[in-house]
Amino acid sequence: MLRRYKESDILDIIKLEEKLLNTTIGYNILHDRLDDDNFYIYVYEDIDIVGYISSYFDYDTLEILNFCIREDYQRNGIGTLILNNLIDELKDKNLKRVVLEVRSKNEKAVNFYNKNGFKVVNIRRNYYKDDDAFLMEKFI
Repeated sequence: MLRRYKESDILDIIKLEEKLLNTTIGYNILHDRLDDDNFYIYVYEDIDIVGYISSYFDYDTLEILNFCIREDYQRNGIGTLILNNLIDELKDKNLKRVVLEVRSKNEKAVNFYNKNGFKVVNIRRNYYKDDDAFLMEKFI
């Protein structure tokens, strides 16, 4: 089930981020954004949280901050469902483009975004401690 996150999800989101991304946006940001109308944060739940997306919407641009799906749930359409649901929700609010940064070495993620219509528009050298970042963009 896909739904907006709630306060009781925060610790599970952090665990998921740390396991899959080796980083987290942290408790304080997740807690402070619960009532922020510019942040769109969703979880996908199947008994427990198996997927998560955090994003920030401003004017006509959505920036994906973190997006991860537990490995045993990947390649079954959950990521596409989450992404498309978010984009569809914001179309009525003048969404024109979606942007994100992804590790250049994360082939699975880069392939997922390419498959979903994103293009690499810039490379940020040494953006991560051990990797470059691809700045990817999709126009709606």
